[in-house]
Amino acid sequence: MSRNVARGLHKASASLMQYTGAPLEEMIITNGTIEGPLWIDATKAVCNLIEKYVPEITTAEIQGSKAHFSSNYREDQSFVVTVGLKTNAGTRIGTIHIHQDKTWKFLASREGREGGFAENIAQARIAGFINS
Repeated sequence: MSRNVARGLHKASASLMQYTGAPLEEMIITNGTIEGPLWIDATKAVCNLIEKYVPEITTAEIQGSKAHFSSNYREDQSFVVTVGLKTNAGTRIGTIHIHQDKTWKFLASREGREGGFAENIAQARIAGFINS
């Protein structure tokens, strides 16, 4: 196999976010047939953008499929879906709260702060990011 073909295959396979935890399809059951697909779209869009800008983040752990009010940001009056982010080494670097309009907040874990992920995400100017 030529090096160019191999390089192309590697690049394509490296750009797929893995989803663990609650299945994405469960969002339709818990949020309804109208709202559910919107939550799936927002979750996938935000997670894929994050991975594009910070490729070390490869796993999105859906922490419940039901949209809810954030317990971390009580002033936020919009529903959110909570997703944990992990690196390809399995290190949990934080949690994101995704809004249906594809805006989101990042709550870094200790590893996320010490590993520079919080700073990288804040400085990357990723669409929809709300600095908190």
